[in-house]
Amino acid sequence: MIKPKKVIERFRDLTDCHKMESRLIGELRLLLEQPATAPTRHAILTILNRLLDNLPLHIELASQGGYLIEVRRLRPSWQRHIKALRRANACSLSSLHELCKRIRHESPSEPIDARECGEIKAWIRSLRSLREQECQLLQNAFSIDIGGEA
Repeated sequence: MIKPKKVIERFRDLTDCHKMESRLIGELRLLLEQPATAPTRHAILTILNRLLDNLPLHIELASQGGYLIEVRRLRPSWQRHIKALRRANACSLSSLHELCKRIRHESPSEPIDARECGEIKAWIRSLRSLREQECQLLQNAFSIDIGGEA
């Protein structure tokens, strides 16, 4: 069992990770609304690279002694839901990596084009959906504990 002090530290780290992710997504959305220029492309890539650094940290904090471990402890039968979330997080990271690689190598001195903007927006929607699924899983796991099982 993980010590309560360690759980609190991991929760704080995960909270910081989520705040960073939200801030970066917000900045990315603002940049995608700007006129397409080469400097905007560079700024978008910078933010995407920071997200690439942040997502593995989220996965690690959620899995290694994080909230997914607590959900598994409370609801052992939910193992497949937890595995699905882990796969979805890994898939999101992989998709972002491929997207960054493609944007970085396709005409790096040119403005970002509408197709690339659309792919980034689709990735953002996918990530938002994933975070909503995680939130719903947590709410369900802990509300059943508080309200009793149906």
